[in-house]
Amino acid sequence: MPSSSVPPSTDAAPPPTTPSPTSPSPTSPSSTTPSSTSPPPTSPSSTTPSSTSPSSTIPPPTTVPASPPTTPPVGFQFFEDFSTEAGFRNRFATHVGNEPRPERLLPGLGVLSWPGDHDLSCGAPTAQRTVHVANHDELFWWCAPNGPDTGHVMTSMETSGYAIVSFTPNQAFTNVRQVCWDQNLTDLGGGKWSNVVIVPEGTYQRNAPRLDYVSAGFNDQNGPGGFNLQGNGEVFGVKVFRGTMMMYRGDTTLFQSGDSWTAGNDRATRYRHCVTDHGNGTVTMSQARSAGSVTYSAAGSFPPGRVRVIFQDDNYDTVKHSGRPGFVTWHWDNIEIR
Repeated sequence: MPSSSVPPSTDAAPPPTTPSPTSPSPTSPSSTTPSSTSPPPTSPSSTTPSSTSPSSTIPPPTTVPASPPTTPPVGFQFFEDFSTEAGFRNRFATHVGNEPRPERLLPGLGVLSWPGDHDLSCGAPTAQRTVHVANHDELFWWCAPNGPDTGHVMTSMETSGYAIVSFTPNQAFTNVRQVCWDQNLTDLGGGKWSNVVIVPEGTYQRNAPRLDYVSAGFNDQNGPGGFNLQGNGEVFGVKVFRGTMMMYRGDTTLFQSGDSWTAGNDRATRYRHCVTDHGNGTVTMSQARSAGSVTYSAAGSFPPGRVRVIFQDDNYDTVKHSGRPGFVTWHWDNIEIR
């Protein structure tokens, strides 16, 4: 069923505008139907906003200027367009799960460094920097190659095992009904995917500051996800893997799309994604693509009440699973929570 979406964002500098994103209209439960129409140059249409909760920030690092107080647009609990580095450093917590384990820092037993998109001077995404696994600060970085309107955040990990790089707003939200974000759909090979996870506040507090909740299929305590947070059946997630979309709760897959699409070697374009709980037992996922948007609806629901929303970069032995050398970076932008 067609779903409108905002146009893909890129590293090219757009004319100065003030973002005013909106959300896709609710759909009734139905079988999944990919659409192939081109997205109009607007954000998804509005859904009923949820109640808001005040934002909290952590003191800014000395190397990053303090950001002004951020008030989300009307109808939003949270919005961040990463036009400044402070928008990331001051408003989000980060975490790296399962790496580097000490034995993997020994020569020949693990991946110690790899190339990440955008060099240290924040040039084009094809100009790369060296990322070292032992320095977790290097796994998250901000760039605005062509000015504030192109600001966005990168995450990267390459490992011989299983690891999760995560970031989350420094606040809880109440009765979330929609999460939207932009990300690249570069073909990163068979060992990398992204998740957006919604976790009950009680679960978050029990495990904080950890954010490495595994996706469905990694809950075997003797398997690759054994060092991460497993067995959380109340955790809701959406997985994006080579353009396919999966909806899961704990270790149960609620929906898996049958089609896939990647942007190949294009690192610059970031495509709109949204997941919406309509409050009637139906969840809709939408994904913008170069030829139009696709939308999937399935039975499901977000955890009720107060929750945390976590963005994850998942990695499972990229070399073993047809990884692509030099293609190991996710680009994130325009996060909206209703």
